[in-house]
Amino acid sequence: MITGMTREDERALLEAVVRQIPVGLIAVDPAGVPLAVSDEARKIFGEPDMAVQDENWQLLSGGRGTGDAERPLTRAVLFGDIVSAERFEVLRRDGQRVLVEVSAAPVRNESGEIVAAVATFHDLTRRDDYERAQQDFITNAAHELQSPLAAIVSASDVLKAGAKETADRDLFLGHIEREADRLTHLVRAMLMLARAQTAGEELRTEVVELEPLLSEVAAGLEPGEDVTVEVSCPPRLAVLSNADLVRHAVENLGRNATKFTSRGTVRLEASALDGAVEIVVTDTGPGIPPELRARVFERFYQGTAGEGFGLGLSIVHNIADALGGEVSVDDSHGGTAIRLRLPAAASLVTE
Repeated sequence: MITGMTREDERALLEAVVRQIPVGLIAVDPAGVPLAVSDEARKIFGEPDMAVQDENWQLLSGGRGTGDAERPLTRAVLFGDIVSAERFEVLRRDGQRVLVEVSAAPVRNESGEIVAAVATFHDLTRRDDYERAQQDFITNAAHELQSPLAAIVSASDVLKAGAKETADRDLFLGHIEREADRLTHLVRAMLMLARAQTAGEELRTEVVELEPLLSEVAAGLEPGEDVTVEVSCPPRLAVLSNADLVRHAVENLGRNATKFTSRGTVRLEASALDGAVEIVVTDTGPGIPPELRARVFERFYQGTAGEGFGLGLSIVHNIADALGGEVSVDDSHGGTAIRLRLPAAASLVTE
């Protein structure tokens, strides 16, 4: 007993300490009734009252629900088990899943009887998201940078082989300059996307004029001989967004459309719609089978031709999320149309 404090004062002090401890902590009696719950535990589980067998949340292991006897606190209070740093997924009543690392131990009295159990819960969700975003960045970088790098190396090889002394010199230098500029935009866009995904960093926004952006992207595409590229956009339409990420998304959509179109038209268009801007990239390719439409934004998904790594549309989906927009597929017209909707439509003011 602390000098000068009553048992009630000591209990109130202990409860205050436990409540404010910066980790998830739950202490229960042998019946599973909570004796102390930290505020951080309440945040993790999303519940004000949490008994060991509370049906309002579940611990999942390997994707399945754990039985009562498998729960760390139950094992500690009923069987005296000491649980050290085991990982579980919490499925809360609100549908949210949280990855936690759990440690638990029994509390015994002087006679060795179990009178309580204590468990700590560390929320690993953010760390897991951060590690996944790092892995995504490495994979995306390898995929996205190989095309412009290959073009620069190819043009350099031709120049070294003697083209620098011919009339084609400026043509190949132009290739190098264009692809180097593309690399600059790619790296900047990917770094911003990675920071936004891992740290919740607020993206720099500006008024992005869409007609010249779509025209520049269209000019940089390499369609087949029997494919034409068209652009349709009101001259003063703009969006308040991040220019590099918008450009990166449209480039990915354009390259994806030309890759799967052997004949016909690839069309890049933008329009204002209900206070937002919708950018649509349409092709006249083979389309997407109905059973596969839900998978086109998955990483490494390959299209009907079995080509590529399937990262382009996945990156567009990540960009849409980072910009507060959404992306969807529409292939009801025979080809495929990818719709990228971004908030905050704007119109340039002319003097």
